[in-house]
Amino acid sequence: MKKIFKKIILFIQLIQIKVFFKYKYYNLNADREYNDQLIKKNSLDKNNMINVLSLYNYDFYDPKLSFHYSLFAGLSKNKNNKKILEIGTNLGKFTNFVSNIFPLSTIYTCDLATDDELFDRNFSKDPKASRENFLHQRNINLKNKNIIFKTLNSFDLLKNFEKDYFDIIWVDGDHFNPQVTMDVVSSYYLLKKDGKLICDDIFIDEKRQYINESEGFEPINYLTKINKIHTTYFLKRVTKYNLIKKKYISLSIKI
Repeated sequence: MKKIFKKIILFIQLIQIKVFFKYKYYNLNADREYNDQLIKKNSLDKNNMINVLSLYNYDFYDPKLSFHYSLFAGLSKNKNNKKILEIGTNLGKFTNFVSNIFPLSTIYTCDLATDDELFDRNFSKDPKASRENFLHQRNINLKNKNIIFKTLNSFDLLKNFEKDYFDIIWVDGDHFNPQVTMDVVSSYYLLKKDGKLICDDIFIDEKRQYINESEGFEPINYLTKINKIHTTYFLKRVTKYNLIKKKYISLSIKI
């Protein structure tokens, strides 16, 4: 029995050592090249991304910066993106960034009303946060004149906006079904032809071992398969943690 136990311990230790060396020597350049190739494929200007981000004290190469900042920075070069919708305002930090880099556009952003029973999830992960501080900071972030904030459950998106209306929609609300599927499908109908649907926290691992963290891949993949959209999956971050699991930012173009 002791021999078996020792063999199990040795096996676990060998796995840990193997994972350690894989992590230590993880090829970050391959991840960067992956995103760079997709930037070119989508006719985006990497230098423009870098320059726009730097204006607002963001670093394109910061491993902690989610790629959706870079993606919107790249899209800001096209002045024809006049109508932008964000599903999931949270603190409004990203809303503020988008409103600054798209000064000639109207940024619509929606989130739950404060009396909705799900509202407190916005800040429940931060023990230091409070409802008052959250709302105060959000009001500051949403003060730009080209931002229109709407309190609504995204289930009612089609009741509040016209079809074929938006140039870009950013989906960053509830990451689980049925809500995320409803958000993606509603966004499809709200987008203009050739409009861009961008979704946060997509997992495309074939074993689906991380499905408990996000279910946004399912509706995106379905709409792509039935030729309603063309989709590209950018790595959300270039980091060694991609060895463990990879998150993506999806960019879909409405056909």
